[in-house]
Amino acid sequence: MIKNINGRNRIFYLDEVRALAIILVILCHIIREFCQIRPSGSLGWFSVGVFIELGVMGVPLFLMISGSLLLNREYDLPDFLKRRFTRILIPFIFWALLLPVYKIIVNNDPTPYLTLFLDRQYWFIYMLIGVYLFLPIINSFIREYKMKGVEYFLVLWLITITLNTFGLYPF
Repeated sequence: MIKNINGRNRIFYLDEVRALAIILVILCHIIREFCQIRPSGSLGWFSVGVFIELGVMGVPLFLMISGSLLLNREYDLPDFLKRRFTRILIPFIFWALLLPVYKIIVNNDPTPYLTLFLDRQYWFIYMLIGVYLFLPIINSFIREYKMKGVEYFLVLWLITITLNTFGLYPF
C-alpha cells in the first residue's frame, strides 16, 4: 500500500521489510560476540550460529528493496550515478581515513594505512558500487525486453550459480 507522508510516497510493506533488514543486520553484528564465549559444539554455540545465519539475510533484503525501487524506472544516468556515489563514497572515504587513525592511536601500529580501503568491514561498499554500476544496464535491458528481459536474467543467473556451485567457471 502506497501512502503520501510529508510529500513523499511511502510503500509501507517495503518500510517493514527495511525495518526487519535493519534488525537482522544488527542481530548479526551483535550475536557474533556471543559466539566467542560459547564452547564450540554446545547448544548455545549452535543457537548463536542460527541467529548469525538469520542476521545474514539482512543485506539481501536491502538489495531486494533497492531493486524493487530502482528498477523499471526512467532516470537521468549521470544524475543517478552522481547522487548514488555521493551518498556512499563521501562517508566511505571519511571512515576509511578515520578508522586507521583510530587504529594507530589505540594499537600504536602504522600498518592500517597500508590497507586503507581494504578492511573487511567495507565489503558492502564495493558490492554497492557494483550494483549501482550495473543497475542502469539491467534497467535498460528490462525496460527494453519487458518480461523476456527478466527471463533472460533469471537464466543467466541460474547458469552462473550452477557454474559456481560445481566449480566449472574458468576464472
